[in-house]
Amino acid sequence: MEQLTDYQYDKLSVPDDAAANCIYARIGNKSNTLVHRTADEFPESSKAFKKLPDYTLIPASCTEVAKLGASLSSCSILINKKFEY
Repeated sequence: MEQLTDYQYDKLSVPDDAAANCIYARIGNKSNTLVHRTADEFPESSKAFKKLPDYTLIPASCTEVAKLGASLSSCSILINKKFEY
């Protein structure tokens, strides 16, 4: 992905594969928001998310959705909206 853009990506490793499925949203021109699985579901991965000081973290429980084999991003609608600066 980095090879196809000029943007520099940050990487965060989490011990649980299912916890890596997150939703990133940039709200406004400065607010970085990350919707991730809860500490009840993945306590060790939740500790890794707390190392992101510049993000607003929103934990979302997906235990019922996971029983169906789906993930957090399966429940999202992505909207591409260009912000005016």
